[in-house]
Amino acid sequence: MAENEHEPSGAVPLTAILAQPEVFAGTQVGVIDRHRRECGYRTSALAEIADRERQSPMKTLGMFSSQPTIRMNRLINPPAFFAALVATLLFSATASPQRLPDGPDVSIDAKTRSGALQSLEKVLREEYVFPDMGEKLATMLQTRQARGEYDSVISAKAFSELLTSQMREVSQDRHLRVRYSSEVIGPDATGDRRPPPLPEEVTRMAKVNYSFDRVERLSGNVGYLKFDRFQNAQLCGSTVAAAMSFLANTDALIIDLRGNGGGSPATVALVASYFFSGDQPVHLNDIAYRRQGTSDYEIRQSWTLPYVPGQRYLGKEVYILTSHMTFSGGEEFTYDLQTLKRATIVGEVTRGGANPGGTHRLADHLAVFIPDGHAINPVTHTNWEGTGITPDIAVPPEDALKIAHRTALEHLIAKTTGEEELGALKQALAIVDIEHAGQR
Repeated sequence: MAENEHEPSGAVPLTAILAQPEVFAGTQVGVIDRHRRECGYRTSALAEIADRERQSPMKTLGMFSSQPTIRMNRLINPPAFFAALVATLLFSATASPQRLPDGPDVSIDAKTRSGALQSLEKVLREEYVFPDMGEKLATMLQTRQARGEYDSVISAKAFSELLTSQMREVSQDRHLRVRYSSEVIGPDATGDRRPPPLPEEVTRMAKVNYSFDRVERLSGNVGYLKFDRFQNAQLCGSTVAAAMSFLANTDALIIDLRGNGGGSPATVALVASYFFSGDQPVHLNDIAYRRQGTSDYEIRQSWTLPYVPGQRYLGKEVYILTSHMTFSGGEEFTYDLQTLKRATIVGEVTRGGANPGGTHRLADHLAVFIPDGHAINPVTHTNWEGTGITPDIAVPPEDALKIAHRTALEHLIAKTTGEEELGALKQALAIVDIEHAGQR
């Protein structure tokens, strides 16, 4: 089979997309025009977007008037340059803290504590997503330090836990965290919102199948997909495609995110794209990133992709399972599909973390994850920070799979007319009920 045999006209294969990691910030109008010519798009909507952007850039994005000043160095994703823009998305940051090795504790002295606190206060003031809260947190730490509250803390692990608890008590931000590492933290591992994965991280991700745990066909031809993290899109793209290809012929799909702790916004967009046609781009999410040391924000938009490898999952019911452990990127995926009425959410309220960011070194064994952005959903104009996502069907997380399976079967039964198929679906439903009753 030829590599591009099933691509829509004007689309770009994923392999070609990955080969051109261009950066378009600040040049969106020229990119729209250039890719309109190169990809062969001739849509009036595209021309209108480009023209509006020339005349009034702020109107093109809109809805941010309540935010501090927002500069125009941002990404816009109209249809004509979606394919090339994916390259930028696939090399974007993970929205969750970088994993640091845990292990035996180490002792810290007064000099280490003081230096770590000074670095922490500085980065809070310069980079925390909300400047007023960043100042408040830094002042709180200074006050506690002046009172001598940290003088007796000699454990690096205990110090990290104490600082995390104090900052979260004030900010209620569950992404904000000081982390302890048993190994010395190098400068290359921090300070960049979009660091490439280290070789050992690539190996670790591959050994756990990029966090894709289960893909199967349940009774009644209902698909089931469980993955616990949105790993780097460039690395896990083929795994995503393989899973979706396996599920393509099922009649309904259950996506289990009860243990999903987040990950890459690019992978969120990639997986979400399978559930929309690709004929027209669908606006999934925006992230407003604070510009360092200012009250200005850079807006980065997330849209569905015009091409995905394999078959899209269209015209079928989708159910997403959630728990209080569903967090960050797992919540974004859930919120995106819920607000777009593309999925039914089953389970319990999620954890409530909508502020992505990056890791910063504080000392040899201490680093902090500083949220420097916040999500803005294009439908609700808000996010799930602090509140979590309320499911459409609220049930204990341990019951969510059975309830979602039952709901999917009931929906299929209601629309099925063939006698043989109807009988098989009713039998599958009866089995689910028996299994569910036996577990109570």
